Amino acid sequence: MHPDEMLARLGNCDNALPHSELEFFGSMTYEIAFMYSSKVVRNLRLLRRDPKSGKLIDPLLVRLTSIKQRDSLGRVIKVMNILHRLTPSEYDQSLLSEPRTCRPLMARVGDQRDGEELLHSANYDSLFSQTFRTMKENVEGQRSLMRLEHEVDDLFRPFVEFAAARC
Repeated sequence: MHPDEMLARLGNCDNALPHSELEFFGSMTYEIAFMYSSKVVRNLRLLRRDPKSGKLIDPLLVRLTSIKQRDSLGRVIKVMNILHRLTPSEYDQSLLSEPRTCRPLMARVGDQRDGEELLHSANYDSLFSQTFRTMKENVEGQRSLMRLEHEVDDLFRPFVEFAAARC
């Protein structure tokens, strides 16, 4: 896909998510919560789609390192994203040593599967078990969403308290 087409598709929300809805939400929430960090590391499961059919193919585990460069006023002037493909065992090691970086917020909803399990279930999760619609339709999914809500509240509490203190 040509870079201009990719940008246009992203701008029009016409590109498929690279994760399940739940994992995408967790990754973006984590990115926002740590926006003042110069370096943010996330270990993720990504999905690629066949460009012609749209069918999900080739799930992969990656380490995404986002490095922000700031000007003298602290404004972000450059972001570099580095993707490094992980083996299932490398992902499992990260899950043990730095669990917070592994599929952010997913542990909070009770999902701490290992790398092999994640690759095996990627398509099913993306299409069925990790969509907000299907989670709202069953009791366990609703419980997971409540746990997710509490975790997001905890992540953003410092921002709310800071804003409230300035008023």
